[in-house]
Amino acid sequence: MKKTILFLIFHSLFFNSFAQNNLSNIHFQNDFKQFQTIIEKINPQLEIKRSVTNYNILRQIANYQKQIDTCTNIQSFINIIQHCLSANIDNHFYLTDSLIVSEITEREAQRRNFEKMKMIKTCFLSKSLIKRTHKILPVKYIDGKYFLINDITQANYLFSSGSEILECNHLQIDTFVKENIDNFINASHWDFDNQKFFNEYFYLTIDDNVHNLLIENELLEFSKNIVYTFENSFYTQKKIESIDNILYIKIPEMSLDSFYINELLKYQTSEIHGVIIDIRGNMGGTDEAWQKILSLILDADFEYIEPIYFRNTKLLKKEFGIKAPIAKNNNFARKYYLDFSQTNKIFKHENSLKYNGKIIVIQDRTIFSGASNFINAISQKENVFIIGQSSGWLLGYTSMPRIFSLKNTHISFVMPISIDIQNTKKISESYRNKIDFEIPLNLEYYQNIYSDKKSNDIIKNDILIQKAIDIISE
Repeated sequence: MKKTILFLIFHSLFFNSFAQNNLSNIHFQNDFKQFQTIIEKINPQLEIKRSVTNYNILRQIANYQKQIDTCTNIQSFINIIQHCLSANIDNHFYLTDSLIVSEITEREAQRRNFEKMKMIKTCFLSKSLIKRTHKILPVKYIDGKYFLINDITQANYLFSSGSEILECNHLQIDTFVKENIDNFINASHWDFDNQKFFNEYFYLTIDDNVHNLLIENELLEFSKNIVYTFENSFYTQKKIESIDNILYIKIPEMSLDSFYINELLKYQTSEIHGVIIDIRGNMGGTDEAWQKILSLILDADFEYIEPIYFRNTKLLKKEFGIKAPIAKNNNFARKYYLDFSQTNKIFKHENSLKYNGKIIVIQDRTIFSGASNFINAISQKENVFIIGQSSGWLLGYTSMPRIFSLKNTHISFVMPISIDIQNTKKISESYRNKIDFEIPLNLEYYQNIYSDKKSNDIIKNDILIQKAIDIISE
């Protein structure tokens, strides 16, 4: 298998290098038009995002036409396409390598196993685009403002946790985020209350795209040495433990892992009064991960509807052979979408805990992809309560990423082709999953979660876990 992959890599690099040496500006022009058409006809968020946020993806991409007009080499073209992918504001859009991905598409991508996709993405992005190696700064967006949630020290000056960030690169912070909407490493989110985009992913990157921050009235300059920690081991740590006979399960990512199977089997003979499943910060993975966990918990097989809605365009139907009826759940769905939803079933594991009581799921605004699929499924079950923050901040549930290739440059990229609009009556609801108990998360909450405290101390001060325990005890 390794020899096959190495051969494909060599073949891909050789073929692309040969092809790219014979490219002219007209090739870049034609590929850019093809790219624009794919986004226009297949992106499932296009009309919804424009209607809800007044952000026009096609117009943002069209702004790069002048750069295409003067583009003379493949590297410049790749950079432009990368920015245009980021302009879709969805982490399902990224560059990849078609030869490697095509081998695993049906086996992995269709089952939403994004781990290999992410690995491929990291391996094949141009060196000038790999800017993800440095630490993220301890910044959080709370009630329309940006704050440090850990201390930062520079030249013996302490920028204290809780300090407000006012500017970035000498621009007012909201202006900086708006003007760099297609430059951030992770997709920006939408703040419904304040009606603006925000982004918490400020990195010290190779090209130093963030040079300085104005914090309170002091300037933090990244050209000088700075010292800080951004502890989040609790947030990212796999965990199963009993809290007063309540089973607490922390799932930081949807990956198939023997850890959950082995740990859950230890509780077969235990008395369980409740189950808490914590998926905060979970950016997805394979659906098989959460399906396996549920099969080990539930007392019976569980059926759920998987909502799949495609754009109703000739190009999509031609590319993927889609045959489905027009969606009927609301006016905008009838205008733009096909309904390809289907019923799935999770079968109870033979060694299941056979639990049939309350299940509390804790989520925050960052959950994405496979984590959103989990929320959609589990919320269809009785005795399940979702608490925390709506995931609508990420602007919709897209899924089913597929690979597209540009004709002349052979550049390949991934984008989603479906969206969940199952329970929406109006267009703005496409961005919010329903929360049974929506709980505002303040500065103290983030300072607790991203601290160097011991796990037990964090849990005692975690308002979401304590709320979950209260609901089970009622």
